[in-house]
Amino acid sequence: MQKTNYLFLLACVLPTLCFVACTRRSPEPNRSFITIDTHSLGVSRQQQFREALSKRDLPIRVLEEFTGGIADSDQAYFETDVGDSHLPRRRLLVAGISSDYCLVNYEYGGIAHGYLLILFSLGANEAKPVWIGGSGKIKDLNALKIAVESGKLVQQQPNVIW
Repeated sequence: MQKTNYLFLLACVLPTLCFVACTRRSPEPNRSFITIDTHSLGVSRQQQFREALSKRDLPIRVLEEFTGGIADSDQAYFETDVGDSHLPRRRLLVAGISSDYCLVNYEYGGIAHGYLLILFSLGANEAKPVWIGGSGKIKDLNALKIAVESGKLVQQQPNVIW
C-alpha cells in the first residue's frame, strides 16, 4: 500500500514539476555590447553599453533614484493627470549599462508628457545623475547610440525635477 501511495504521489507531482520547468521564462540571451561615444554628454571617453529593456535589468542604485518608481514598457503608468495616482509616473523605454555609467531613456506622464534621457554615474553604493536632457521616444540601444552621438540632445538645467 505504501508503494502505491508513493507511485501515486510521483505520478501527480512529476508532471507538475515538468510543467513549471517548461513554462519558466528562459534566461535572456547574452546581449552584445555597443560602443557609445558619450562625449556630447560630458563623458570624454567611449563606453561599452549593454541594452536593458526591463527595470529588473537596471542596477538597484539607479532604480532607487526614481522616487515613485518606474514602470516597464509593457506596464501601465500614470500617463495623464487623471487616473490611478498610485502608478509610477515614468515608463522605461530603453537603457544602456556600462561598468561606470547607466543611460536611461524613459517616458513621463502628466500634463507635460515627454521623454527624458539621464546619464547616471555608477559609484560603489550610489548612482548620480550627471546629465539630464530631452530625448524623444527611443526604443533600442542602436537608436540611443545615434541620438547620443549626434550631439543634438539638449541638456536641461541642473535643477530640473525628473
